[in-house]
Amino acid sequence: MAGIFVGGVFWNRASNRRQLADTLNISQIPSSVSDINCVSYGITDILERCAFKVAPADFNVLLGGYRYVEPAPCRPNTPVGRPCNDPESLPTTSHSYGRGPEVGRNFLIVHDYNATPKDFENGGSIDVFTDRNRSMVMVDLYIE
Repeated sequence: MAGIFVGGVFWNRASNRRQLADTLNISQIPSSVSDINCVSYGITDILERCAFKVAPADFNVLLGGYRYVEPAPCRPNTPVGRPCNDPESLPTTSHSYGRGPEVGRNFLIVHDYNATPKDFENGGSIDVFTDRNRSMVMVDLYIE
C-alpha cells in the first residue's frame, strides 16, 4: 500500500512539472522549481493557474517559450497607446489577482510579464507574475 502512495506522489509531481512546462511552452522546467500547485478552472475557455517557487537565477528560463513583455512603469509623459504598468493597477498579491482560485503561497506581485501568442487562434494570453526577487511565481493562462 505504501508503494502505491509513494508512486502516486511521484506521478503527481511529474505530472505537475509536465503541465507547467506545457503551459509555459518550454521543453522542461528548471530543476530548482518546487512546490508546484496548478488548477484548471475554465468551462468554455482554457483557464489555468499555477503557483510555484524557483531559484531567481533560473527565472529567465521560464520566459523562453513565448515572447513576453514587461511594460515599463507608467509616467506622465508615456505616449498614448504605449503599454505601461500602472503600479496602482497591479494586483496587491497573488491571491487577490483576478477571479481565479487562490493557489500556492500568497506573495506580493511586483513584476508582470505578458505574452499574447499568435498560436492562440481565437485569442488569449499568458501572464507570469513574480515577487521582487523573482523566486515566487504565479502563471495565469487564458485561451479562448
